Amino acid sequence: MYPFEAMMGTLRFALEPPDLMQKVPELGAAYITGMDRVPSRTQVQVTGDILTCYRNLPESGVVHMPWPIDGFGQVMLRTATLREQDEPYRLQVELARGKVNQLRNQLGDWELMGLAIPASIRAEMRAVMGKLSVALTGRSQPASAARAAEAALAAAVPLSDKLCQLYADQLLKYRHQQYPQLNTLLSCRVGTDVAAVVNSPEFCRAFNAVTVQLTWKDVEPAEGEYNWEPFDALVDWCLENKLVIKGGPLIQWSPNSLPAWLWMWEDQFDTLLNFASDFVETVISRYRGRIRLWEIVARSNYGVALSLEEEKRVRMTVRALRTARDLDPEATYLITLVQPWAEYMARRDYEYSPLNFADALIRADLGLGAIGVEIVMGYDKDASYCRDHLEISEMLDRYAVLGVPLHVSLAVPSGWGADEKASSGWSFGGGRWHGEWSEQTQADWLEQTIRLVAAKPYVQEIDLSHFSDAAPHEFALAGLVRTDGTPKPALERVMSFRQHHLR
Repeated sequence: MYPFEAMMGTLRFALEPPDLMQKVPELGAAYITGMDRVPSRTQVQVTGDILTCYRNLPESGVVHMPWPIDGFGQVMLRTATLREQDEPYRLQVELARGKVNQLRNQLGDWELMGLAIPASIRAEMRAVMGKLSVALTGRSQPASAARAAEAALAAAVPLSDKLCQLYADQLLKYRHQQYPQLNTLLSCRVGTDVAAVVNSPEFCRAFNAVTVQLTWKDVEPAEGEYNWEPFDALVDWCLENKLVIKGGPLIQWSPNSLPAWLWMWEDQFDTLLNFASDFVETVISRYRGRIRLWEIVARSNYGVALSLEEEKRVRMTVRALRTARDLDPEATYLITLVQPWAEYMARRDYEYSPLNFADALIRADLGLGAIGVEIVMGYDKDASYCRDHLEISEMLDRYAVLGVPLHVSLAVPSGWGADEKASSGWSFGGGRWHGEWSEQTQADWLEQTIRLVAAKPYVQEIDLSHFSDAAPHEFALAGLVRTDGTPKPALERVMSFRQHHLR
C-alpha cells in the first residue's frame, strides 16, 4: 500500500461518539469511488475522533462504508459526492444525506417511467426528509445531529427495500400483460450431487433450468482422466424433464474449483493455456447439440488461483472463449463476474473494474452473448458486503448498459453454523440483512431478490448456488434443502414464484 503521506486525496470524518470505531470496527473497510463508481485504492486511519480515508487522487469522491441500521441490519452505505476540505465531515449526516439523495433520485426516475407511487410511500419519504433536515440543521450540536441522521437512515433504508418491492410488483404485472408466463430462466447449480436432485419431487416444481456444474476438478480429477458418469446422467435427466441446461463454469478462478494436478504447471503459463483450451474443447465436444448455453469462465476479474496476475487471467479467458466459439458457433457463451461492486479494487491495484472487464471482452468480438453477475452476501471472504435492494437494483442497471442479457447468481446463508460439505472455506460475515442470517431471513431475501431481478427485462437467468446442503457445495448453508433432506422455507418461496410467474 501507499504510505499515508504519499496519498493526495483525503476525506475526513468526525466520529460521534469519539469511540465509534470501537463500536463499529467495520468502518475500517471504507473505500472511495469516483463518479464512475470504480473504487480507488484506499487506506483508512483513525486519529482520536477523526476517521480519514486516503487515496492517491486529488479529486472529489464518494465514500462507501459498512453501517449498522437500527432494526434492519448492517449494510454498505455511501455518501453523496464529497470534496476535500479542511473541516471534517460529520459521518452519520453524510451517510444519511447520501442515502436519502439516492432514494429520492431513484423514486423520481421510476416515477418518470410510470411507476405509481402510493400516498403511503410519499408520506414515508416526507418523514425521512424531515429527519434529515433535523440532522442537517444541527451543526452546533454534533451528538443530536448524529442521532437525527441515524433516525433518518433507520427510516430510509427500509423504505428503499419497500420501494424496490413496489417497483418489482408493478413491473412484473406490466410484463405479464405481454407474457402470461415469463421466459426468464430460474436455475439451480447441480454438480456430482445428481441423486439429491433426481430424487426430489420439488426440484422440477421450483426450477425450469439447471446449471450443470462441469467443474474442472470434478470432470478431470487426474490429468487426462475424465469422470463423465454423473454429468452424463444429469444431462439426460434434464432433457427428459424438459429443463433448459446451462453448462459450466468450465474454468472458475477459485482454488477449490481447479484440479490439484494443475498446480504442477503453475509457473508455465503457455502450458496452462493449452490445458485450459483442451479442457474447454473436450467438454463442449462431448455435449455439443445437447447443451446450448455455456458459462465458460467465472471470477476471472478477481480470482486468486494459480498466482496468475490480471493480464494472464484475461488472456486465458480470451483463449477459452475463442476455443468455445470456434467449436460451436451456434451456442451462447457467457462469463461471470464476482464482486460486481468491485470492493477488491480498494485494496489492490487492478487495471479493469468488473464492468470494464466485461465491456472489453464484449468489444473484442469473442462471441460473448451474455454476462453473469454473482451476488453473494453473508460471507466474509471474497463475497460482496451486504447491501439493500436499491443498491442491487442500481448495480444491475449499470451492467445492463453493456447491451447483452444478464445472468444473475444468488447465494446467502440460512444460518451461522458449521457446514462440513462447504468447500469454499469462506467464513460468515460481511454484514447482515434484517437481523442475523437464518432460514427465515434467507427465504425473505431470496423471495424479494428473485422478484426484483426477474422484473428487469434484460435478466435472462436467475441462478441459485446449490440445492441441498447434504451434497458437496461451495457456499456454506446456502442450499434450499437441509442435510436431512427436509426443505427450508426458501424452497417454498422459490416454488411459489415459479408457479406464478415462469413457464
